[in-house]
Amino acid sequence: MKRQSGFTLVELLIASAALVVLLIGGVLVSGSALTVAGDSVRSGAAESRAMHAEAILRQRLVLAGRSTLFATPAAGGAPEAMQDGVSYDNVSFRETVASAREGSTYDPDPSQPPLSFAFKPRSGARAEGDLVLTDESGSHAVCGGVRSVEFVRTGSCIAVRVVTVARGAVPPTCEALRTLVLRNP
Repeated sequence: MKRQSGFTLVELLIASAALVVLLIGGVLVSGSALTVAGDSVRSGAAESRAMHAEAILRQRLVLAGRSTLFATPAAGGAPEAMQDGVSYDNVSFRETVASAREGSTYDPDPSQPPLSFAFKPRSGARAEGDLVLTDESGSHAVCGGVRSVEFVRTGSCIAVRVVTVARGAVPPTCEALRTLVLRNP
Protein backbone atom coordinates (compact mmCIF):
# COMPACT_ATOMS: atom_id res chain seq x y z
CA MET A 1 0.00 0.00 0.00
CA LYS A 2 1.29 3.39 -0.97
CA ARG A 3 1.46 6.10 1.68
CA GLN A 4 -0.21 9.40 0.69
CA SER A 5 1.51 12.69 1.40
CA GLY A 6 -0.11 15.16 3.81
CA PHE A 7 -0.72 15.66 7.49
CA THR A 8 -2.06 13.08 9.86
CA LEU A 9 -5.03 13.75 12.11
CA VAL A 10 -2.75 13.91 15.17
CA GLU A 11 -0.53 16.52 13.52
CA LEU A 12 -3.56 18.63 12.62
CA LEU A 13 -4.90 18.44 16.18
CA ILE A 14 -1.54 19.48 17.65
CA ALA A 15 -1.23 22.39 15.21
CA SER A 16 -4.82 23.48 15.94
CA ALA A 17 -4.23 23.36 19.70
CA ALA A 18 -1.04 25.44 19.35
CA LEU A 19 -2.91 27.98 17.21
CA VAL A 20 -5.73 28.24 19.79
CA VAL A 21 -3.20 28.82 22.59
CA LEU A 22 -1.50 31.57 20.54
CA LEU A 23 -4.83 33.24 19.71
CA ILE A 24 -5.99 33.18 23.35
CA GLY A 25 -2.64 34.65 24.41
CA GLY A 26 -3.00 37.39 21.79
CA VAL A 27 -6.53 38.24 22.97
CA LEU A 28 -5.37 38.44 26.61
CA VAL A 29 -2.41 40.66 25.71
CA SER A 30 -4.67 42.89 23.60
CA GLY A 31 -7.16 43.20 26.47
CA SER A 32 -4.38 44.18 28.87
CA ALA A 33 -3.03 46.71 26.39
CA LEU A 34 -6.50 48.26 26.01
CA THR A 35 -6.88 48.48 29.79
CA VAL A 36 -3.50 50.19 30.14
CA ALA A 37 -4.34 52.58 27.29
CA GLY A 38 -7.71 53.41 28.90
CA ASP A 39 -6.02 54.07 32.26
CA SER A 40 -3.51 56.30 30.52
CA VAL A 41 -6.24 58.32 28.81
CA ARG A 42 -8.23 58.73 32.06
CA SER A 43 -5.10 59.67 34.03
CA GLY A 44 -4.07 62.13 31.31
CA ALA A 45 -7.50 63.76 31.35
CA ALA A 46 -7.42 64.08 35.14
CA GLU A 47 -3.90 65.50 35.03
CA SER A 48 -4.94 67.96 32.33
CA ARG A 49 -7.88 69.15 34.47
CA ALA A 50 -5.58 69.58 37.48
CA MET A 51 -3.04 71.57 35.45
CA HIS A 52 -5.79 73.76 33.94
CA ALA A 53 -7.17 74.52 37.41
CA GLU A 54 -3.69 75.25 38.70
CA ALA A 55 -3.06 77.68 35.82
CA ILE A 56 -6.26 79.62 36.56
CA LEU A 57 -5.43 79.70 40.27
CA ARG A 58 -1.93 80.97 39.51
CA GLN A 59 -3.25 83.60 37.11
CA ARG A 60 -5.65 85.04 39.69
CA LEU A 61 -3.79 84.49 42.97
CA VAL A 62 -0.48 85.94 41.81
CA LEU A 63 -2.25 89.32 41.81
CA ALA A 64 -3.72 88.84 45.30
CA GLY A 65 -2.86 91.33 47.99
CA ARG A 66 -1.37 89.45 50.97
CA SER A 67 -3.34 91.61 53.39
CA THR A 68 -6.59 90.62 51.64
CA LEU A 69 -6.21 86.83 51.97
CA PHE A 70 -9.03 85.31 54.00
CA ALA A 71 -10.36 81.77 54.34
CA THR A 72 -13.02 79.88 56.25
CA PRO A 73 -11.70 77.03 58.44
CA ALA A 74 -12.84 73.50 57.59
CA ALA A 75 -14.64 73.32 60.94
CA GLY A 76 -16.80 76.26 59.83
CA GLY A 77 -17.22 79.68 61.27
CA ALA A 78 -16.47 83.13 59.95
CA PRO A 79 -13.77 83.90 57.40
CA GLU A 80 -10.43 84.69 59.02
CA ALA A 81 -7.14 86.08 57.81
CA MET A 82 -5.20 83.11 56.38
CA GLN A 83 -2.93 81.70 59.07
CA ASP A 84 0.55 80.37 58.28
CA GLY A 85 0.70 76.59 58.01
CA VAL A 86 -3.09 76.05 58.17
CA SER A 87 -4.76 74.07 55.38
CA TYR A 88 -7.91 75.60 53.84
CA ASP A 89 -10.16 74.38 51.02
CA ASN A 90 -11.12 77.95 50.11
CA VAL A 91 -9.55 81.38 49.83
CA SER A 92 -10.97 84.86 49.25
CA PHE A 93 -8.88 87.81 48.13
CA ARG A 94 -8.70 91.10 46.29
CA GLU A 95 -6.33 91.70 43.41
CA THR A 96 -3.83 94.52 43.77
CA VAL A 97 -4.22 96.80 40.74
CA ALA A 98 -1.98 99.66 41.90
CA SER A 99 0.37 100.47 44.77
CA ALA A 100 1.37 103.91 45.95
CA ARG A 101 2.65 105.57 49.13
CA GLU A 102 -0.91 106.21 50.19
CA GLY A 103 -1.68 102.50 49.95
CA SER A 104 -2.81 99.89 47.49
CA THR A 105 -5.80 99.93 45.18
CA TYR A 106 -7.72 96.67 45.07
CA ASP A 107 -10.17 95.02 42.72
CA PRO A 108 -12.93 94.46 43.59
CA ASP A 109 -13.40 97.60 45.64
CA PRO A 110 -13.51 96.96 49.41
CA SER A 111 -17.24 97.82 49.38
CA GLN A 112 -17.84 94.77 47.12
CA PRO A 113 -17.49 91.06 48.01
CA PRO A 114 -13.98 89.68 47.38
CA LEU A 115 -13.02 87.13 44.72
CA SER A 116 -12.90 83.58 46.01
CA PHE A 117 -11.91 80.05 45.11
CA ALA A 118 -13.59 77.20 46.97
CA PHE A 119 -14.04 73.46 46.81
CA LYS A 120 -17.74 72.62 46.47
CA PRO A 121 -18.49 68.92 47.04
CA ARG A 122 -21.22 67.35 44.93
CA SER A 123 -24.06 65.50 46.54
CA GLY A 124 -23.83 61.74 46.28
CA ALA A 125 -21.64 58.87 47.35
CA ARG A 126 -18.49 59.89 45.47
CA ALA A 127 -16.05 62.10 47.33
CA GLU A 128 -15.62 64.63 44.56
CA GLY A 129 -16.78 68.08 43.60
CA ASP A 130 -15.84 71.24 41.74
CA LEU A 131 -13.32 74.02 42.16
CA VAL A 132 -15.46 77.17 41.94
CA LEU A 133 -14.43 80.79 41.31
CA THR A 134 -16.83 83.42 42.63
CA ASP A 135 -16.42 86.92 41.19
CA GLU A 136 -18.62 89.93 40.47
CA SER A 137 -20.59 88.00 37.85
CA GLY A 138 -21.35 84.97 40.07
CA SER A 139 -19.99 81.47 40.65
CA HIS A 140 -18.20 79.58 37.86
CA ALA A 141 -16.87 76.03 37.93
CA VAL A 142 -13.15 76.17 37.13
CA CYS A 143 -12.57 72.42 37.30
CA GLY A 144 -14.86 69.44 37.75
CA GLY A 145 -14.01 65.98 39.04
CA VAL A 146 -11.95 67.37 41.91
CA ARG A 147 -11.20 65.20 44.96
CA SER A 148 -9.73 68.02 47.04
CA VAL A 149 -8.26 71.52 46.95
CA GLU A 150 -5.81 72.80 49.52
CA PHE A 151 -4.44 76.30 50.12
CA VAL A 152 -1.62 76.68 52.68
CA ARG A 153 -0.03 80.06 53.35
CA THR A 154 3.58 80.31 54.47
CA GLY A 155 4.64 83.93 54.75
CA SER A 156 4.36 85.49 51.30
CA CYS A 157 3.80 82.12 49.58
CA ILE A 158 0.68 80.06 49.02
CA ALA A 159 1.00 76.36 48.26
CA VAL A 160 -1.92 75.25 46.10
CA ARG A 161 -2.70 71.54 45.72
CA VAL A 162 -5.42 70.31 43.36
CA VAL A 163 -6.27 66.59 43.31
CA THR A 164 -8.48 65.42 40.45
CA VAL A 165 -10.27 62.09 40.02
CA ALA A 166 -9.35 59.60 37.28
CA ARG A 167 -12.27 57.16 37.54
CA GLY A 168 -11.31 53.55 36.88
CA ALA A 169 -7.66 54.41 36.29
CA VAL A 170 -4.52 53.44 38.12
CA PRO A 171 -3.61 55.63 39.96
CA PRO A 172 -7.16 56.83 40.76
CA THR A 173 -6.16 60.49 41.22
CA CYS A 174 -3.79 63.06 39.73
CA GLU A 175 -2.27 65.91 41.67
CA ALA A 176 -0.98 69.35 40.73
CA LEU A 177 1.04 71.22 43.36
CA ARG A 178 2.30 74.74 42.86
CA THR A 179 3.77 77.28 45.28
CA LEU A 180 2.92 80.86 44.37
CA VAL A 181 4.94 83.81 45.63
CA LEU A 182 2.71 86.77 46.45
CA ARG A 183 4.51 90.01 45.69
CA ASN A 184 1.70 92.39 46.59
CA PRO A 185 1.30 93.98 50.02
